Amino acid sequence: MKKAILFYLILSLNSQGFSQFKASMENVMNGNKEIYTVYSDKTQYRYEFTQDGQKMIIIVKPEDNKTLILLPAKKFYIQQACDGMMSRQNDPVQAYAMMKSTYTEKDAGKENVEGIECNKEEIYADNDKIITAWIAESLNFPVKMVNHLYENTYMNLKDIRKWKPDAAFFEVPADYTEVDERMRPVIPEPPAPEKWTTKKVTLPFQVEVSRGTELVFSIDKDSHYDLTVENKTDKPAKIIRSTWRDGKELPLNKQGPVKFRTYRLYPGEKSHPTLIWKAGDVVRIKVYEGTMALSVKEEE
Repeated sequence: MKKAILFYLILSLNSQGFSQFKASMENVMNGNKEIYTVYSDKTQYRYEFTQDGQKMIIIVKPEDNKTLILLPAKKFYIQQACDGMMSRQNDPVQAYAMMKSTYTEKDAGKENVEGIECNKEEIYADNDKIITAWIAESLNFPVKMVNHLYENTYMNLKDIRKWKPDAAFFEVPADYTEVDERMRPVIPEPPAPEKWTTKKVTLPFQVEVSRGTELVFSIDKDSHYDLTVENKTDKPAKIIRSTWRDGKELPLNKQGPVKFRTYRLYPGEKSHPTLIWKAGDVVRIKVYEGTMALSVKEEE
């Protein structure tokens, strides 16, 4: 699914919720204009727009850390955490949260936009101003944003009016099917195993391991290694790998977030990443679901 183009909308994440309103949003990228409808109650919000001729709906529930992406034509929906990659791509609030953690925000005073008093805020990357936003405290939402990285790229709200929230606007219809990012019906995962059986192996190896097994092996030289993960069964299978050094698990900035080290494969699927491990590292692979065929060897 293509990314929804909701570009760098800005919201103060420290506030207690949204004012109740409905508005039209002009979203312009390099001169190409699209129109969105924004709905907000005090705890959640919704976007509606058309992309490639298809209607799309995004429902965001920050208090539950949940984003729902609805595809009405197929009656599908995708569920993610608010800070997930696909969620940030489709939700400008989370896109801003990422930018705010990366760049510098400066207060530039107050201005009136669309008849509403706004706090003017600027975001800088080093000494370069990359975004200017006008935030309405009365709405707890931006009224206007200009992206200085691209020519004729901006967003602004129009026809802002009070709106009486409809609870159904923030729920998935009962006849929708949950799918993953590849549009496959979601098969729920079982709870994590209560007990683990450790199996030690030496490189290179090729094994099949099942739920509740922890595979452990040591790295004897700095090198690139090929990991092959394949589900040859008729049910989903899932593993999570981790790397340990000197008896401690490496921090996330050394081995990456858990979601990048997790492989949940449907029947017939295969993954073949190349990884860099150092001499003395200990790698642990836990099987949380199903049976997985695994092999590891030094890259040729």
